[in-house]
Parts: sequence; structure tokens; C-alpha cells
Amino acid sequence: MPGWPAVPDSQFHESDVAGRNIIGLEANSFNIDIGGLSGYDYFGDGSFYLLDAPGVSEEARARSFLVYSPSS
Repeated sequence: MPGWPAVPDSQFHESDVAGRNIIGLEANSFNIDIGGLSGYDYFGDGSFYLLDAPGVSEEARARSFLVYSPSS
């Protein structure tokens, strides 16, 4: 995953991700509806969801995080 300096206009440094396992999520991974937003069950157990929240424009998307702790 090339970043700066290999890609001059990159939004991250290559050193930020060096040696890390990076997993990309496609839009169709967000297949759970949570309050009208598309969600992704990160751990697969309902304890942590990533929500696809709209940004200022269609080109700008923001990822919001919702933490859910089931009651015992």
C-alpha cells in the first residue's frame, strides 16, 4: 500500500502502515441496517459496528464508530 513519499499526494505516510496487515472493506460489506445507516459487524458477534455515515458531499464519506456492549 504505497503512501507518501512514493505517492506525493497520498493522505498517509508509508511508515504509518509498514508491517501492518491492512484489510479494506468494500461498500457491500456494510450490509446491516442500524438506524438507517449501513453497518458492518466488525467482530461478527454484535459487539462493535462500523457505520457508513454520509459526508458533506457524495464524494466525501465519513466512517463513524458505534460501540455496542450487550447487557449481561
